[in-house]
Amino acid sequence: MQKMARPHKPWFRKQTQQWYVEIDGTQHCLGPDKDEAIRRFHKLMATKPKPPPGHIAVILDSFLGWTQAHRSPRTYKWYKDLLQAFVTRYPTLRLRDAKPRHLEDWANEGKGKRAKITAVKRAMNWAVKRGDIPVNPFAAVKRPEVPRRDRLITPEDFTVLLANVKDQCFRDLLEFSWETGCRPHEAKILEPTHVDLENAVCVICKKHAKGKKRPRVIYLTDKAIEILKRNMSKDGVIFRNRNGRAWTANAVRCRFKRLEKKVGTRYCQYLLRHAWTTRKLVAGVDPHIVAALAGHRDARMIDLHYSRASHQHKFLVEQSRKDADERLVREEVAVADLPACRVKFIRPPPARTPS
Repeated sequence: MQKMARPHKPWFRKQTQQWYVEIDGTQHCLGPDKDEAIRRFHKLMATKPKPPPGHIAVILDSFLGWTQAHRSPRTYKWYKDLLQAFVTRYPTLRLRDAKPRHLEDWANEGKGKRAKITAVKRAMNWAVKRGDIPVNPFAAVKRPEVPRRDRLITPEDFTVLLANVKDQCFRDLLEFSWETGCRPHEAKILEPTHVDLENAVCVICKKHAKGKKRPRVIYLTDKAIEILKRNMSKDGVIFRNRNGRAWTANAVRCRFKRLEKKVGTRYCQYLLRHAWTTRKLVAGVDPHIVAALAGHRDARMIDLHYSRASHQHKFLVEQSRKDADERLVREEVAVADLPACRVKFIRPPPARTPS
């Protein structure tokens, strides 16, 4: 597998006491002074030759410019990292020479195959819609299916998981997710300004909510309120790690990886949201209400991706024993116990049809 180049950012090498930067696979010495190194770095980037029209790199660069202007910084960085890696792999690839095998070969290198294909195809489809190119040369490349998270965290599993978490910081993050069913990203960005303890809700504005079309409301239980009160003493994000920094997706993933050695099972934070949904459905909460509490428009996502009621054997056995005939018998008994009615009911005459 080809080694990926360093990002376009100067770094300091202790052995030589010099600043360096790598551009297109070539290292440049920028000198020992940091300010002068930064100046030389910007000069190198300004004089860096741009690929001529017709190259894939030009199309992807145009898409990145549009993404930076119309999407969030987080989305822009996601696309930038993936598209830069593709251009590093094929720096001189022309549109007329691009074949599906180019994208497939690059995507098969290392991890993240689905994300790689998604990013490149999205950029090329954007160029087709704008009329910059006639067709997407990678349209035939298929993305691998996302494996469904069929593992269910039961209350007993969650108890064992918490017993192996020693620091209160990570415990609070897990328990808050377990109690509210919020998305992992929502728990990580929560700030005191989002919290309304009087109404027992957290409201994330439309700009930072998923989809950016409406505010996200997280409804709080008593346990969730207790956790928030304990962590709202500082400005900025509420949930932080032991070093006082905000939790990142990679940091949480590493914690679950270490916990796997203790509990014997690999979990992720999103499974807590799935477990919350299943608990609500098993408790008899209407699926439409569960969808509203989870932040969905309707119950379709609950049915397709979140419901794990089929994994609850005891619950399904109890439901299978319920019979509509039993309900009718109970209603007949209740009617028989009523006193005889002494009011004569008169059937209304049929409505006349106009002649």
